[in-house]
Amino acid sequence: MAFVIATFVNYLLCIRFGFLGGRHSQIVEFFLIYLLSAVAFIPNISVMIILVDELGADEVWAKIFGTACSFLVNFVFRQFWVFDREPRWRLPPIKRYNQNGSQQNDD
Repeated sequence: MAFVIATFVNYLLCIRFGFLGGRHSQIVEFFLIYLLSAVAFIPNISVMIILVDELGADEVWAKIFGTACSFLVNFVFRQFWVFDREPRWRLPPIKRYNQNGSQQNDD
């Protein structure tokens, strides 16, 4: 039950704050999010098993690294497969300065 609720909240946050929709219909996006969340569980568990059972790492650190791997898998798939590839948020342009400290024009 927690997976279903957490994934639903995650989907709402993704479409509101994280990604641009439009690549698929909302219902397809919704089901793809659930599918990817389940698939992203695999690297999480795999990393934890390898770190704890094979390398003797602490369980907390293994969980942190497993979650980080799962986060990356989720982000990449959501950005490039589920939602529009165009990012919702862009970084501001880089300000360039001359050697004397004044701002350069990019003209």
